[in-house]
Amino acid sequence: YDKAKADFTKAANQGSLEACYQLGLLYSNSNYDGYSRETATAHFLKAAKTGHVEAMYQTGMLYLGTDNATAKQWFRKASDKGHQRAQAQLERLR
Repeated sequence: YDKAKADFTKAANQGSLEACYQLGLLYSNSNYDGYSRETATAHFLKAAKTGHVEAMYQTGMLYLGTDNATAKQWFRKASDKGHQRAQAQLERLR
């Protein structure tokens, strides 16, 4: 995890959206000692706001259950780009 964090942080600092997404996955992993829902959300949001479809979905998943209106917004954005799991989540939230 430490090597992944270092590599993804370096790449994210150089502007890689995929690295931001990967950091979101790392921080949202409860097996990671640095687990942080807030930090994961920040990384997913950074990638999602620039069009990373999977990050849009993951952002929705992090909001699901605590802020369903925001979750729906992110699921809608991902769904509009063809993300099937986002479409399924929207159906569940209707």
